[in-house]
Formats: sequence, structure tokens, C-alpha cells
Amino acid sequence: FIFVIDYKKFLKDVSSMQLTAHQQYLVRPSRDIVYYFFLRNDKSLNYNTYDKNNVLLDSTKLFSNIIDFSVAIGKNEEIHLICITSGGKLKHYINKNNNWSYKVVSRPDVKSNVYKYLTIYVDGEYTHAFYTKTNLLTQALSTIEHIYWNGKDINKVIVSNYIHGKYISPFRISSDNMGNFHMVYKVFYKDNHQLYYNRFKTLTKTWTSNEPVTDLQNEHSHPYIFIDRERNLH
Repeated sequence: FIFVIDYKKFLKDVSSMQLTAHQQYLVRPSRDIVYYFFLRNDKSLNYNTYDKNNVLLDSTKLFSNIIDFSVAIGKNEEIHLICITSGGKLKHYINKNNNWSYKVVSRPDVKSNVYKYLTIYVDGEYTHAFYTKTNLLTQALSTIEHIYWNGKDINKVIVSNYIHGKYISPFRISSDNMGNFHMVYKVFYKDNHQLYYNRFKTLTKTWTSNEPVTDLQNEHSHPYIFIDRERNLH
């Protein structure tokens, strides 16, 4: 959904929360309600609900001890939320008719690794989760992992291992009409940063090898990727 919101009024309503929130999502499963999810610095995951006139309806503290989270809307307008807890669980929550149910998808090793940029995609059959993992002993090297599951199976594959340089930066991902995923991210190569690209083929359930897409002479940063209505990849 594309929607217009009165940001002056909205920001006034949530300004006190934004001061302590470092990750936020706005989702609109229907025309009548907007959900604002945010993660506080105390690792609590909260959400507010607003009506179509941007009037605050309710504020809820959902969970505690959350490292990272991501939110998406399913085809039946249900809310899908995935999160990594400080206790070492990757959970998948589904909200239907204001009732939350969940399953534990995997148990990431949060004591030995730093997990960032958790991202969820929901298609007809599978739910997909992507994130970066950086081991505390090799902090210049990161791994992008992809987990996808349905009602029967849970699968995990490595998208790429790469040197990120001084700071870890977020990857960007988009899906096409065939269900393939396209990813771009920043890699430290020799003496500067380049952008690399991988593609997930949904028919074979495999990722292509990473390939550079930028010239090696110049520094590159802040990538973004999307697919337009003509199926062109930008």
C-alpha cells in the first residue's frame, strides 16, 4: 500500500518515542489502520496503532530483549514479524485478528556473533529472512545468510562471505515477479569499497556467485536496488 500521513501530527505524537528508538517500521495492512513498530534502546519492541486520520488508538509493548526485527504484510493482510532475541532465538510471529502466534525458526549464536539488518520477505509459499553475521573474532569479515521456511521445511544458505572494511553497512534486496531475489552490498576490495551483486534463483533455490558491479577506481557506498514495472533492475 502507498499511503499519505500527516507527518507533522504523526511526529508530534511519536517524538518522545523516536528519541529512544533506533529502528522503526510503518505498515498498513488495511486502509483503516497503520501500525508503527519501533525498537527502543532498552531492547523492547513496541508498536502504536493509528486510524486512517492518524489518530493514536493504542500503544503496546510487544516483547523485551530484542536484538533486531523486521516486519512485512502477507497476502491476506496479516502482519509477519521476525526478530532475533538476546536469548539466541530467531522467531517468526504472525498477527491475525489482533492475535499473535509464533514459531522458533533457528537459534543464532548471539554470544559469538553480531547480527544486523534482519529483513523479512513473504511470498505465497515461503517466508524469507536475511541478515548479516559477523563473528567477534573476525570482525572485518561478514557473512550474509538467507533462511527460508514454509509449513514443513526450514532451509539456510550463505549468500556471501566478504570483507566489509571498518564498518558493516546494510545490504539492499528486491524481488522480481518470478520470486527471484536481487541483492547488492558494499565490499572492501583492495584499497576502496565496491558494490557487489548476487541473485537468488527461486526455481533452483540457489544463489549466484558474487560479482562486482562498479568500477574499481572509485569509492562506492550507499547502494539501493529495485525492480520497476517493466521488470528492469535498477
